[in-house]
Amino acid sequence: MPYSSLFRSEEMSLIQLYIPQETAQPTVAELGELGLIQFRDLNPDVNAFQRAFVKEIRRFDEMERHLRFFDAQLTKSDIPVRPLTGDIRNIHARSAQEIDDLEEKIIEHERRITQMNDSYETLQKQYLKLTEMKFVLQETRVFFDEATSRQDNIRNSFDEPTAPLLEQQDLEHGSESLVLHHLNLGFVTGVISRAKMLTFERILWRALRGNLYLKYVEIDEPITDPETDEVLEKNVFIIFAHGKELINKITKISESLGATLYPVDSDPNVRDNNSTEITSQIEARNSVLQNTYNVRRTELLKIAEDLNIWMTIIKKEKAIYHTMNLFNYDSGRKCLIAEGWCPSNDFDKINQALRNATDQSGSTVPSILNELRTTKEPPTFIRVNKFTVGFQEIVDAYGVAKYREVNPGLFTIITFPFLFAVMFGDFGHGMLVTAAALYLVIREKKFEKGISDEWHGNQTDAQQIGVYPIGIDPAWHGSDNFLIFTNSYKMKMSIILGVIQRDNNGELVHSAPPGLLNMLIYMFLQPGVVAEEDKLYPGQGFVQGTLLFIALICVPWMLLTKPFIMRRDHKKIRSQGYHNPQMDTTRVSTDEDNEYGGAVVAEEMFEVEEFDFGEIMIHQCIHTIEFCLGCISNTASYLRLWALSLAHAQLSSVLWDMTLKPTLGMSGVLGTIAFIIAFTLWFSLTVFILLLMEGLSAFLHALRLHWVEFNNKFYEGTGRKFQPFSFKLILKDDDH
Repeated sequence: MPYSSLFRSEEMSLIQLYIPQETAQPTVAELGELGLIQFRDLNPDVNAFQRAFVKEIRRFDEMERHLRFFDAQLTKSDIPVRPLTGDIRNIHARSAQEIDDLEEKIIEHERRITQMNDSYETLQKQYLKLTEMKFVLQETRVFFDEATSRQDNIRNSFDEPTAPLLEQQDLEHGSESLVLHHLNLGFVTGVISRAKMLTFERILWRALRGNLYLKYVEIDEPITDPETDEVLEKNVFIIFAHGKELINKITKISESLGATLYPVDSDPNVRDNNSTEITSQIEARNSVLQNTYNVRRTELLKIAEDLNIWMTIIKKEKAIYHTMNLFNYDSGRKCLIAEGWCPSNDFDKINQALRNATDQSGSTVPSILNELRTTKEPPTFIRVNKFTVGFQEIVDAYGVAKYREVNPGLFTIITFPFLFAVMFGDFGHGMLVTAAALYLVIREKKFEKGISDEWHGNQTDAQQIGVYPIGIDPAWHGSDNFLIFTNSYKMKMSIILGVIQRDNNGELVHSAPPGLLNMLIYMFLQPGVVAEEDKLYPGQGFVQGTLLFIALICVPWMLLTKPFIMRRDHKKIRSQGYHNPQMDTTRVSTDEDNEYGGAVVAEEMFEVEEFDFGEIMIHQCIHTIEFCLGCISNTASYLRLWALSLAHAQLSSVLWDMTLKPTLGMSGVLGTIAFIIAFTLWFSLTVFILLLMEGLSAFLHALRLHWVEFNNKFYEGTGRKFQPFSFKLILKDDDH
């Protein structure tokens, strides 16, 4: 049995399943719980609306729509949905009868909720009209009281259409209705949005040429729109005018601007009776509204208990039939034929899942599993855990490894934190980052629902100089040549680390400080010659010359060896009579009784590309040139280790000197206050600049060193990720 390793992807097998029709749904459900098979589409030419299980998928789409409606109603009513507890495997796929019962239950809940919503909305609209009518009666009473306490001086001619109707003078004392009748006055009352009041007033004034008397007042109490649940600001208005034509014109203008008109009698006794009746109706509507609200809330609380369970069941069932649409149906054998990729190590688990599905369904016909031989490139599957998944995602963001290609994720686990630490370059700040990471690890269970990616903190270790286990000699801090020393030290360290990571070998020797850059330059300009002051060890010139000679030999070796080996292998295959093997590699499953001619599955199982020596030579030449140029440019790129590490150290020093250091010599109360203020400023800037901004910068540069300088030496990253049919992954994607 092949072994599992992070170094290379899992060995994969192409399998074929024969699933009896009566056990297809429970079998696919069991495989979905297992999550180890990536099914292939055996009906690529069939339209999505013409597949076998479209009817079932539409049915579950409709049920899902009902559940989304419930969720919207719960959100609107501020009722929390009960979260799922335990393993989602406990929420297993249901039988056909259980699905029918669930559908009936969901439809009944929706019918009741919809009916109560309609009743509640109708009651709210009636309540809104009664409330507005109450305010209209209250405010018009004030208007009429003012009108009866004044006298009105009417112009001599009512026939002049441009003459103003009323002026702000007292009306004659007497009955309101008699006064209005005597003057041939009519009035319009209603409610309009406060935002439209100014526009309303201007249109009326221009349309009626000033022949009106308008009075309005704001409604202080909030009014809620039953359709949108928005709080509306409205005004009550009354408009006096003479003549039916003007009254009709006012009515049309009011309705066009969305005003609601209410009839009000001019007799005060009738108005008082109407006010009393409306008040009693409002109290009755309030009681009915409260009862309807309580019943509706009780119904929604019942739904909230099971909504997530129902949603999980529906999503699983829908995914099952989507997957079954990828299968082929053999009408002769009354079974479904499926193909897919799975890890070779998990054959036993898949067989066990098939047996479990057969036993649970009570069928006597088992499902059959066959392994197929093929030259198709399998998907890439690399097993990860909570620790390795973060580093593997960094690699996959660059490109998924080809099948059985060396996986850079294994090296990234070591090199990424190390290069990050080199650029971050501060032990104290590294301890703060580690403390933050430790906090996230401790609170992982609480955060895992809202955080999909894992955060990893890394403790940084500097290079050892002399007897100091961590960092460099403290005597350098504050010295005049501190920057010169650290600049040279970190630059040389960056070049050495870059060469080590690229070539995966290296040797550090303690000696007098060498001129490393000059030594590398003269290694090419004067092969085999090393100045005495630049020697690191005896025989260095011979070693450098030998390495340079080997490097030169590697150029034609890289250019010519691979193409000629491939050409030799191709000629060997042709000489044995196996040219164009793809001409006869069609796999056909037949059935003599099949009315469609017996062909059930027909597909090319082998993919063989035509050999073109010229194309291979051009491709190899491009890669050789790119590799040779990269040896120089990529090594220089590792100087970013020097630049970021030096910048971080200098920023730390500047921040200390300009904030906290000046307050250390101060004494007394003033010194204490200054120290507290300076410490707060220093710590805040340290967190936001040195930890967050510098940490992000170091992370991005470490990412670049892995993606560009490291991966391009050996990593193609042109594979496709293994995406199995898994309920866990489907539900996780839906949650996000």
